[in-house]
Amino acid sequence: MKKCIFSLVTVLTATSVVFGAQQPQAPVQTGGGVDALSLSNFGFSENINFYNLNTGNVTQFLQRVDYNFSDKLDLHLILPVYTDGSTGAGMLTLGAQYELLTSPVSFIDSVDLGLNLMLPTSSAGFGGSGVNPVLNADIGGKTPIEKLTYSTGASWEWNTNGDYLPIFGGFITYNVLDVDASLNYEIIKDLSVAANYNFWYLDSGSSLNTIGPGLKWDMCNNASFDFACDIPFEESSANDLDLVVRFGLNVKF
Repeated sequence: MKKCIFSLVTVLTATSVVFGAQQPQAPVQTGGGVDALSLSNFGFSENINFYNLNTGNVTQFLQRVDYNFSDKLDLHLILPVYTDGSTGAGMLTLGAQYELLTSPVSFIDSVDLGLNLMLPTSSAGFGGSGVNPVLNADIGGKTPIEKLTYSTGASWEWNTNGDYLPIFGGFITYNVLDVDASLNYEIIKDLSVAANYNFWYLDSGSSLNTIGPGLKWDMCNNASFDFACDIPFEESSANDLDLVVRFGLNVKF
């Protein structure tokens, strides 16, 4: 998988160099007026999530590539890889995030809407065989307390023919609601702590609440590292999650 990631980055780099070397040539523009072929429009993140279950542990390696299509529209591709004794790919997500509103009121910085399609590229039982649409909405902004910001969002997945969710023990066939909220406080320059909350619900009636701390370090202008720990509480039946530990590295080219 690391070789695949390296190959993808290499292809993107080579494409930028080849097109940038053609002179003279007017830059190709997107609707937002940015150079569509510039490598600076791309971002990459690698996240590792450890799910501690009563029935065994699951590790998720999450690769994500983002493309800034315009000032308000971002495109992304997400590929998860799971291992629980067996190893395989999960469902490939192709999606778009659009900034619908910018600072509509003093305490809201942005309102985003997103559409994702989860494609059946899974193996070893780590996903379904259909296309699952996902809609999401996200809001972020400031609070009256200096250096304290918030974010919240919700998503709904229409499960057409199965998906793999470690927090519910593995393969599921139900529609999924996810609601999240976070408070972030910058304790010193480039270092912030967070309090995170998540609510998961299956339309079978199963649900799960988690809460836990987070940490984010902006190592430089285009790279950051984050850590989070999700502790479950008020679990419904058919759920055996004990703990989730998350690590992430995000790079903007």
